[in-house]
Amino acid sequence: MSVQVLTNCKLWCDQFDLSGHTNKLGLSYGAKAQEATAFSNDTENYLPGVKTFKAAHEVLFESGTALDDILFPRATAGGVIMSIGPTTGAESEPGYTGKVQGARYTPSFTPGGVPRASFDAESQDRLVKGLIAANRTATTNSTGPILTTPGPAVGQSVYAALHILALSGSAGPTLAVVVQSAAAVGFGSPTTRITLATQNALGAVWGTLAVPLAGPAITDGYWRVSYTITRTNPSFTFVVVLGIQ
Repeated sequence: MSVQVLTNCKLWCDQFDLSGHTNKLGLSYGAKAQEATAFSNDTENYLPGVKTFKAAHEVLFESGTALDDILFPRATAGGVIMSIGPTTGAESEPGYTGKVQGARYTPSFTPGGVPRASFDAESQDRLVKGLIAANRTATTNSTGPILTTPGPAVGQSVYAALHILALSGSAGPTLAVVVQSAAAVGFGSPTTRITLATQNALGAVWGTLAVPLAGPAITDGYWRVSYTITRTNPSFTFVVVLGIQ
């Protein structure tokens, strides 16, 4: 992908699309270095410790609006599911997702200036680098685009984050999402790898599948989400970010 000017990045926080209020997205990812210097070393020696990531986003503050109501309580909340579409958030594009603990929410005001706020969060699980498996409004059963990506090796996991941004219908509409893989692009015999909890309200849900150290690895090279929608005149607007690492 060539270098481009960013004009339509996406930020999804639980059941909210905050993209229209956000003007800076920031992620920091790494491992805490642990000193392991022995007498035989003439230079300090470090080993990678546990992984960590942090989020640092900036938004245009709007007092008394839903944006303030969304971020204020999440500044002290755990289990927040946060996903980013670093280009446009379209299906098959790169995406990041993870579960975070809110760390701080900082509104800022200056005379004659535009009120702004920052929202920082700390990791509660690993940062998952993957692909946007779905970003659509749907009314009937269907599948997302076929994603070409290597399956998880021994010790790796498959991760999926589902954000339900809007819904309508009567008699309690439901959305059931599964992650499938296949050995061939035609998906003639798909295997269900993750079954996310069936949803009937706005919100977000996290799913994972670990490949045990005893193996075997999952060698399927094609992945997608499949979903089932029920009840009367249902409509769901939702996003799924899928990653393998």
